[in-house]
Amino acid sequence: MKVSIQKLPKSKVELTIEIEAVQFNKFYEKAILNLGKDFEIEGFRKGKAPREILEKNINSSKVLNIAAQEAVEENYKKVIFENKIEPVSKPEVEILKVALGNPFEFKVKVSVIPKIKLPDYKKIVSKFKKAAPQGEPRPEDSGREKVFVSEKEIDDIIFQLQSSRAKFTMLERPAKVGDFIEIEYSISLKNKVGIEKFKDSFLLGKGKFIPGFEENLENMKKNEEKEFSLIFPKSHSRKDLSGNKVDFKVKMISLKKMELPEISALFLQSLGKFKTVSDLRKNIEENLRKEKTLAQKEKRKSEILEVIAKDCSFEIPEILVISEKEKLLEDFKREIKNSNNLSFEEYLKKSKKDEKEIEKHLFGISQKRVKNFLILREIGKEEKIFVSDNELEDKMRDLSKNYKNEKGEKLDFEKLKDYYRSIMFTEKVFEKLLF
Repeated sequence: MKVSIQKLPKSKVELTIEIEAVQFNKFYEKAILNLGKDFEIEGFRKGKAPREILEKNINSSKVLNIAAQEAVEENYKKVIFENKIEPVSKPEVEILKVALGNPFEFKVKVSVIPKIKLPDYKKIVSKFKKAAPQGEPRPEDSGREKVFVSEKEIDDIIFQLQSSRAKFTMLERPAKVGDFIEIEYSISLKNKVGIEKFKDSFLLGKGKFIPGFEENLENMKKNEEKEFSLIFPKSHSRKDLSGNKVDFKVKMISLKKMELPEISALFLQSLGKFKTVSDLRKNIEENLRKEKTLAQKEKRKSEILEVIAKDCSFEIPEILVISEKEKLLEDFKREIKNSNNLSFEEYLKKSKKDEKEIEKHLFGISQKRVKNFLILREIGKEEKIFVSDNELEDKMRDLSKNYKNEKGEKLDFEKLKDYYRSIMFTEKVFEKLLF
């Protein structure tokens, strides 16, 4: 067998494979015998006619076609195994030469996992402080970042718990600080296409929005509308708005007086087995610390991957990026439907956005995701990390006990095995790197 491997752009390869005539004849003979099993010829029992008789009665083109398919499948698998090629797409096969008594030649184009040369990722990881553990500090934890929970954060959670059990009374006067209000508002930015619309409810004066926003809502009456402009802080998380002048249009939907329940023994019991306010505060602090520790670890993972990726250049298989983009687009459409009860087409029309613009944005996110996945996969190979079938089965059993779908039915985790195997693999890679 002769094999020629040519690298193509976008992490594709082209394999040209030639099989000797003697080898191809074996596939031809096998194809005749297989076809003969269901062939009926007068004077012979079904499937018992001699090979010479079968060859005279079966269309030779049909035999060649089946022989070619078998030869392609077997030899393609052999070539990718021997050359350690990892396909990520269906092979595009082109038959170049096929004739009995002659060499058989075919060509295959396929997207593959690229060869990745990793930087010194252990050195990169060592520069990042490890996430702080939960609970009391230990000597071995020195040098790790510490997680702090402020009294104000605990107070805010208690306020939220009280708010969830508060009594509300409709107000017909102008809005004041301390009122619970519901608003609809839109934001638009000069020279930016589209208007973003939102609905929210909150306690006026709590400083939930950017400076100046809530002050503009004071003295507004029910159903009143108001327009104003504000400069977004440069430190704001939305980089497209930070430092820019943004136009707001607000409508006051309702105003309510909120009466919070007293933090009594009855109130504490309604939240759980808490005997004192101190017990509640300790529980909140512990949960906040866990959340912050997890968020800190996730942030560190992202930062580590970003640094490794900068020193790791390779072509990303376009088929993987397109597949990931399509998943993100479907998720985006589902979110639009669930949160705004709009079809994707209605959303595009109302927001004055273009589908190609959204797909372009998602394509960029997908490229980064696929690159990170391939880097983690390569690190996992270096560190000999894998997720066993038993580990996966244990995870599926745990999940199936607790999770249900939106209709209250048990989820079919068999269909999600690949997804959770990927998550578990990623967790194991970072566990190895960080600890």
